[in-house]
Amino acid sequence: MKKKNKKCFGMAKQIFLSAALALVIAGVVIPPSLSNAGDRIKPEMVLPKAYPDGFNAYGHINTIDSKTVVIDDEPFTLSLEVTYNIPSSLNVSQAYFREGAFVGVLVNAKGEAKSLWLLE
Repeated sequence: MKKKNKKCFGMAKQIFLSAALALVIAGVVIPPSLSNAGDRIKPEMVLPKAYPDGFNAYGHINTIDSKTVVIDDEPFTLSLEVTYNIPSSLNVSQAYFREGAFVGVLVNAKGEAKSLWLLE
């Protein structure tokens, strides 16, 4: 009976160690956040002086309305305090931002677009 218990304990120990090793490997391979919400990326272009050093996302506007904007197929809810900025002026009307426009977006902690920046 003792031999059988030792064998079961040894098998359980081996399974536990294998699972722990798999979790460690997964933790190294999989990034902590699969979202780009916190990361800033910079388009390969010269940005105007008043513009931020980078954006959470950038691309062409697919659609835009009073509540959401879709940039390169990625939807963003617009923050209630969203601002719109163009190279010659900050805090402009949303009218400058139409389908096809090339823009950068900054997001808040909730993942909402807090500002849009016209790039072209």
